[in-house]
Amino acid sequence: MNVNDLEAQRAGYVSMLGMSVTATYRWDGAPFEYFMGLKAPGAILALPEAPRPPGPSGFGRVILETALGQLLAAHGVPMREVVPGMAYFITDPEGNAIELYTPPKP
Repeated sequence: MNVNDLEAQRAGYVSMLGMSVTATYRWDGAPFEYFMGLKAPGAILALPEAPRPPGPSGFGRVILETALGQLLAAHGVPMREVVPGMAYFITDPEGNAIELYTPPKP
């Protein structure tokens, strides 16, 4: 997901979702892209810094499969519940819609 303010987005995903930087890509010594990961296997979000108009990106939304209740409560993230106990929407620091989803147990 292209972002305007790389450091603010990195900090936002760390504080909102408890994500961590799994890889940093640099150009002339300065970071230009972070890969952010959740503790859940396979949950990775790439945040490259790329100029674009201010506000949310036009990509639609990002869906991250994760355990919602503990994650949202631990980080005090404002959210909108879409499907009780299963799907919530939050917004990142640039206003992008992030859906957090817990699949039903078989």
